[in-house]
Amino acid sequence: MKYREPAVAGSFYSKSKEALQSELTSLMSLTTNQSLDVKALIVPHAGYFYSGSVAAHAYACMNELIIKPKKIILLGPNHRVGLSGCAIPSDDGFITPLGKVLVDRVFCDKLLKKGLVTENDNVHTWEHSLEVQLPFLQHCLDDFEILPILVGQSEVEKITELLSYLLEQEDFFIIVSSDLSHFYPQGKAIQIDNNTIEKIIKMECDLKANQACGCHALNGFLSFSQVKKWNIKLVNQANSGKINSIKNEVVGYASFVLY
Repeated sequence: MKYREPAVAGSFYSKSKEALQSELTSLMSLTTNQSLDVKALIVPHAGYFYSGSVAAHAYACMNELIIKPKKIILLGPNHRVGLSGCAIPSDDGFITPLGKVLVDRVFCDKLLKKGLVTENDNVHTWEHSLEVQLPFLQHCLDDFEILPILVGQSEVEKITELLSYLLEQEDFFIIVSSDLSHFYPQGKAIQIDNNTIEKIIKMECDLKANQACGCHALNGFLSFSQVKKWNIKLVNQANSGKINSIKNEVVGYASFVLY
């Protein structure tokens, strides 16, 4: 078995099992429960100090599900290595301080055979956008597999096709990882982020990279959500300037549930 080692344990979240469990328990205790039949989440992917509480509000809704999902599609952007289209890793699983998370190799192979993804370990090895979701999932779920997909430059139709194909065959739960605006002064960031949040709630599929770093995954996912006639709800939002003293270059965060 081949496992991907954690790339950002000790920087984006706690490196020790005990400290990470305590961190997650603290984050989840700050949330308010909402009884919704949640199908998907949109969550940020910064360090837990910055965006952990925003993400936790969405994961709390997953935590409330009576029937827990067993298969999770993870969609997120690549920050370090250029990518066109969608890419999965060759790994059999991912490791976090909380243990191992298995990759659904059966569906990985199906996506490869259909030409909907490529296999590319280079983009996955150091990428944090999917990794930071795993401890939350391990905290909320006991038994699950992931389908980790990094999304580079990609047409809306391609993501819609990929998601439609997967959900026709299996009852997947979808998590889309994206932060909002990056490195604007706080006042400008709030203005941009509020506009982006409004577009997401309206399920508009023309988000740009300056509005959300995961715009390609988001646009395709929102198009797919329209087809499924899902409802969407904003559950929390913030920016890094509200957490530390740096106000001239902030990053925006928001979390949503779809049901």
